[in-house]
Amino acid sequence: MTETKLLRVHRFFEEHGPKTVFIGRFIALLRSWAAALAGVGEMPYGTFSLYNALGGVAWASVFGTLGYVFGHNLALLEHYIGRFSIALVLLVAAGVVVFLVRRRRHARAAATP
Repeated sequence: MTETKLLRVHRFFEEHGPKTVFIGRFIALLRSWAAALAGVGEMPYGTFSLYNALGGVAWASVFGTLGYVFGHNLALLEHYIGRFSIALVLLVAAGVVVFLVRRRRHARAAATP
């Protein structure tokens, strides 16, 4: 990891660390990486533990409730989760595209004398 990337991670976790850890409990890949990045970003252990526990309780509550409510109609639950997953993937993809376009414009503007 370069010094520049390490600095970015630090800044990101100073600003968005607790949200990232909490929301990371709901997103499979982020769940794995949030803990490692929180460590790299030197997030205080107590803060990490609190938001990780809150995220875990929230995740268990949400999916436990969904299982209870839709338990007799699993096909309907799969339908809604499938649509939500597709919408989430599209939203994340759009965010990545916007980020890359802005980054490219910023790089071009910085390179232009």
